[in-house]
Amino acid sequence: MGTKAQAQTRPLWARGIEGHSALVTGAGRGLGRACALALSQAGARVIAFARSAGIDPELPVIAATMGASLGFLLPVSTPCNAIVYGTGRVPLRAMMRHGLVLDAVGVVVIVAVVGMLGPLVIGR
Repeated sequence: MGTKAQAQTRPLWARGIEGHSALVTGAGRGLGRACALALSQAGARVIAFARSAGIDPELPVIAATMGASLGFLLPVSTPCNAIVYGTGRVPLRAMMRHGLVLDAVGVVVIVAVVGMLGPLVIGR
């Protein structure tokens, strides 16, 4: 067994997925269901969507995609945050304080945009 540093240099698939999140669409049957079950048994947190169960996956996927680009709380959330923090001019506490506000505003904006424009975008 290697050290923790060695384990972190390996790709994600080689380290395992325990504790990570996975979004699986088409999880009602067939390959999607098998993937969702396998990920869950491997220790991942699984968010499963299935049209056969009456769950439309497009809107949650749009929201998750938008949310992935709005990480402002920590220096490693986005490449831009890492660059700004790397200058040494922004203390971590200030970045976290302002990042928390920006993340909260981002959640409200995403919910509003997806709720109002989502049905127009996907045509339903």
